[in-house]
Amino acid sequence: MKKVLITTLVMLLLIPAFLLAEKVIIRIDQPSRSTVSYFFDNNYDIASYKPSVYLDIFIPEERLQDIYSLGYDFTIVDSETKMKENLVLRTKDLVGYRSYDDLVAELLTLEFNHNDIIDVSIIGNSRGKEYSQAGNSNYDNYQHDIYCVKLSDNVLSNEDEANIIFDGGHHAREPIGVEQVMLILNYLVDNYGTDPEVTDWVNNAQIWFVPLVNPDGHKIVIQEDDTSWRKNINDNDGNGQITWGGYYYPDGVDCNRNYGPLEWFGGEGTSGPTGQTYCGPEPFSEPETTALKDLLSQYRFDMGMSYHSYSELIMWPLGYNMSCQAPDELALANLGQEMAVTVPSQYGGNYTPQQTNALYPCSGTTTDYGYGVERIHYFITELGTVFIPDATTMNNIIDNNLSAALILIDRIFERTITGVVTDNTTGAPLEAEVFVDGVDNSGTEVEPYTSGQHFGRYNRILLPGNYDVTFSAFGYLPQTFTDVTVVSGDVTQLDVQLNVAPTVSVDIHIKDDDGVPISGAEIEVLDTPLLPVTTNGAGIATIDNVPYGEYEVAVYAATYGTFTYLMNVSAINTSFTFVMVEPFFIDDFELGLDKWTLTGDWGASTTQAYSGSFSLTDSPGGDYSNYELSYATLNQDVDLTTAVSAHVEFMTKYEIEAGYDFVYFQISTNGSTWTDLVSYDGSQASWMVESIDLLSYLGQTVHFRFKFDSDSYVTEDGIYIDDFKIYKYENTYSNDDPQQQHEFALYANYPNPFRNETQIAFSLPANAQNAEISIYNLLGQLVERIELTSEDIMNQNIVWNGQDTSGKDVPSGVYFYKLSTHNHETIKKMVLMK
Repeated sequence: MKKVLITTLVMLLLIPAFLLAEKVIIRIDQPSRSTVSYFFDNNYDIASYKPSVYLDIFIPEERLQDIYSLGYDFTIVDSETKMKENLVLRTKDLVGYRSYDDLVAELLTLEFNHNDIIDVSIIGNSRGKEYSQAGNSNYDNYQHDIYCVKLSDNVLSNEDEANIIFDGGHHAREPIGVEQVMLILNYLVDNYGTDPEVTDWVNNAQIWFVPLVNPDGHKIVIQEDDTSWRKNINDNDGNGQITWGGYYYPDGVDCNRNYGPLEWFGGEGTSGPTGQTYCGPEPFSEPETTALKDLLSQYRFDMGMSYHSYSELIMWPLGYNMSCQAPDELALANLGQEMAVTVPSQYGGNYTPQQTNALYPCSGTTTDYGYGVERIHYFITELGTVFIPDATTMNNIIDNNLSAALILIDRIFERTITGVVTDNTTGAPLEAEVFVDGVDNSGTEVEPYTSGQHFGRYNRILLPGNYDVTFSAFGYLPQTFTDVTVVSGDVTQLDVQLNVAPTVSVDIHIKDDDGVPISGAEIEVLDTPLLPVTTNGAGIATIDNVPYGEYEVAVYAATYGTFTYLMNVSAINTSFTFVMVEPFFIDDFELGLDKWTLTGDWGASTTQAYSGSFSLTDSPGGDYSNYELSYATLNQDVDLTTAVSAHVEFMTKYEIEAGYDFVYFQISTNGSTWTDLVSYDGSQASWMVESIDLLSYLGQTVHFRFKFDSDSYVTEDGIYIDDFKIYKYENTYSNDDPQQQHEFALYANYPNPFRNETQIAFSLPANAQNAEISIYNLLGQLVERIELTSEDIMNQNIVWNGQDTSGKDVPSGVYFYKLSTHNHETIKKMVLMK
């Protein structure tokens, strides 16, 4: 609730002159959810936030009256004048903080004095250096390099060791992060050779430091040109020089909003070009973030910490929206708690451990990219209680945070499954997926964890317990190890040798739901080096040299769009028929909006339509409203429980304030928790097709809605949606009679994976002849054949006990089960884990 206090006006009148600086930090104590939402949604410069405790906002003094007029009770907790007085303004240097030149000189001296364990390199340029080298003299004072330090015993060699990284200085007004990284580096160097634990870490790991990611912005703050500067100095307004900020900051990109992946970019926690959290035009548009990305992709990093200020928090990914959660959430949270409990707060207690979205959701961050794409256990520490504490306080803060950094380093040496994955014949290292059941199939979908490209080394950081782990790589037969034990205080060594998979030629038949072949369909086996193919006049395409394994196959045909299918290739499974169907649900909005539940201003447009005369829009009366949070929810549930392929398609165009207002298309499996499938802001003047694959939601019933969210300032025309279609296909067939698919079906076994026995369900006509279920291993060797009795056909299921034809238990691994009759057969995959 907003709270209007007459005393607030009195407080404003009594503010001492030294606090009426150009910018101040105000604090709202015990903010309600609606209060927090207001300031976040309207892109205020949030300095710090602790849920239910306080909300700090950086704001020019002339806007204090605006906050008062809105009815919020606040106190001023810091100001630029006060901060600069503490930091000795007359020196034009932040006392106790390293300048860029100080930092470079120190790094080079460390390398000179300790060249047996330290290697200093330049991994990229700043934006200012790029401008200067292009001939713009306005940026000659900003020719900065981005430095990286490697600390290890054989420092000039890339060794088969764990990689750990510490970074700082993403945000210019948070120079304490640079100091924290340098403290850790100096501590390890000073104690190497005398402290057994430090010596062991440096001898058995490669520890990396990028102390200053944003040197241009850092210079602005260190010189006290503007101690509120946060971003880099990208020339957003195109005037060829730095445009200095007040409430707005026309230039600069927030380096910690500029990371990918694309689907997590430019969403929550970002602003337009003049805001302090501007994400840039695209992921990695900035040379500073590209430099760190390239480093992270060059090695198989395991652990990371990124230092910021302030809030006294230790946080772990994911955080790009309120519903995301890392598959490794339990291990991440456990380590976050272990670190936080060792760091004392300035006011009693300890730092708070939490997932990053508990602070506020932010897209495009270092840690989300590091975990979601590179699968690094990448943490954030928010240091201290102000952006730039005085030198004495700063040194106390970084000293107190050293313990957490050392715990982070040590964690890789215990409660971990580690080993190398190699080719069983040549011994060459393999970049293989390392899939931990119960971990990697939980939480938000992220990139798979893979072993390192240089040595095949992997380090899976887990909690104590038993795990089933599967190793797989393109062109190799997968291996599954069951009940791999992880214990406290030690690592579990598991080296894996994968066998090359046999290859076959695969025929793919593409037909419509009447059984008519579709020629010219484009087929791509996703995430493989296999080249795309196109069906011939008979609707058939052949792909040669396909290794045994499971693949996702994308098929595109005009008028049908793109369907995605699963394809299990083995010695007995080399021919596949995929059916492309007409949409089972269509709404062109010509007959009204009865299929949708609408809130806010959502309605039908009579001025914009891709086909016919109507479309769905958020604002049929013109520009949308300020402060609008509204929904268009599809009334119909979509049952995908038996679907083998499904996708949504619609036409759209939009004009939405970039970086501030958004439309989201969302999906839910329960009607209450929603996940963004795609978001829209900016401008799309002409109609475009949006096609969204639903492969991740097969086997479930789902719901769809559009969400509109606007702030308090600019309003625009909004979004238009037309020809909304849902496609799904519920079976594949391998003969030429599609009508039989309704009588002949093989379903997913349950449970899968299984340990002792599994149930295989199917549908057959009562008069089915020569009906049997055959089970094969991945090499196509027959393991078991079960002839189906009339009772089996009536019951529509059998149980397999994991034994072969001689009654012997078969080993863990991938198996195929085939249902066949005299004129029909179909195959599915199952996994046995003992």
